[in-house]
Amino acid sequence: MQTELKEVIIKRFQSLLWRIGGYAIAGFLALILDVLNLLELSPQLIAIVGLIFGEITKFLKVNLPQLQMKLE
Repeated sequence: MQTELKEVIIKRFQSLLWRIGGYAIAGFLALILDVLNLLELSPQLIAIVGLIFGEITKFLKVNLPQLQMKLE
C-alpha cells in the first residue's frame, strides 16, 4: 500500500508541476508583451491562457510517445 500511495503522490506532484509550468509560460509571455507595450492583458485572460498552456503541456507529456510512433 505504501508503494501505491507513493506513486499516486508522485504522479499528482508531476501534474501540479506541469500546470505550474503552463502558468509560468503564460505569465512570462504576458510580462514580455507588457514590457514591450504590445498588449495589455487582463489577469483573467492570463489565467485562462495559463490553464490552456497547462492542459497542452499535460496532453503532450501523456501522449507524446503515441504521437511519435504515429509519425514514424
